[in-house]
Amino acid sequence: MTDTRLLPKTFQRARVSEVANASERAVLEILRQSGPLTRSEIARRSGLSAMTITRISDALEARGFLRSVGKITEGRGANEGLEINPNAAFCIGVSIRTDSVAVSLMDFAGALRGSRSQLVPDMQKAITLERIGDLMADVIRNEVPDKGRLFGLGVAISGFFIGEGSKVNPPDLLEDWALTDVEAILAERFKLPVWVDNDGNAAALAEAMFGLGLTYPSFAYMYFSTDFGGGIVQNGAIWRGRHGNAGEFAGAIPLDGFVHPNLENLRRVLCAQGTDIPTVAEMVAHFDPSWPAVETWLDQVTPALNIAASAASAVLDPDAIILGGILPQALGEKMIKRIRFSSGARRGLIRPVPLVLCAEITQDAAAIGAAAAPFKAHFFGN
Repeated sequence: MTDTRLLPKTFQRARVSEVANASERAVLEILRQSGPLTRSEIARRSGLSAMTITRISDALEARGFLRSVGKITEGRGANEGLEINPNAAFCIGVSIRTDSVAVSLMDFAGALRGSRSQLVPDMQKAITLERIGDLMADVIRNEVPDKGRLFGLGVAISGFFIGEGSKVNPPDLLEDWALTDVEAILAERFKLPVWVDNDGNAAALAEAMFGLGLTYPSFAYMYFSTDFGGGIVQNGAIWRGRHGNAGEFAGAIPLDGFVHPNLENLRRVLCAQGTDIPTVAEMVAHFDPSWPAVETWLDQVTPALNIAASAASAVLDPDAIILGGILPQALGEKMIKRIRFSSGARRGLIRPVPLVLCAEITQDAAAIGAAAAPFKAHFFGN
């Protein structure tokens, strides 16, 4: 039985019966990752009995979450196959940045049906909500056959949680959003159940479900945007910590004497060297790895980056450290070449360190993760 205390307030009065139980989640996760399978193959992969899988799959099919795909060859014969019904439900993901908003629409099978983004020079709540509404209307107009199938709205916002629900302490450019109940504001405006997370966690979830997380189930995710943060994934699930702020790698960097590796600092170096770019979003859209300012910035931020990477390696011992957010891949590759871990040799050996990789989910990662969050919370995985 679902503990409704774990659901957003707006969801506690509706659709609880649609939330999957543990066995159903296991089946849905297998099909999400593998595509169409026969019942016997699902039973083999899940470790559940054939009778149990028949009961579970019949229930999920009756509720519209699974559908038949006809015969699938299996051994010497062919048996009916099942797959996730992509039109069973839809989620919208919203990323609220310091200079722009992004919206993604995801179907139940995890496919993106559309994405939109827009620069917003003034991130006042009223203006931001209007822009989000316009983008949402545009992205769902031709993609959602039944508006009743909108399961919820995931929101990723820059900043750290203060320990009071969805209240976030964001960068100065989001001053109008500071210490407000983000969940309540979005739920009231759009009349949908709302899930709120910080942008680092949301982007890490996108990578866990659809990117390198399929190969590396435990990783530290470093989120590069106007600010620098991140998220932690353990065995495919976000580890949030006591207040939801686990993975805030900027907190490992001393306050004095170090330049944080955020993209706003790169923009400032560019401007100082004569390349006038007004926003981080525009800088990323037109990024040129040959800009001299790139090497200047890398010289400045590498010491701080090494501290953060060494802390992630020593404390978490993850499979990998993934560099993502809105980081251009060409810049990420330059950063990887510079990262050095603090790991002194003993008896000729150093402590094993994780791989450092560029994220596979690169465009609007936080919005994609925000869209996936409601599905992940109630239908897929552990």
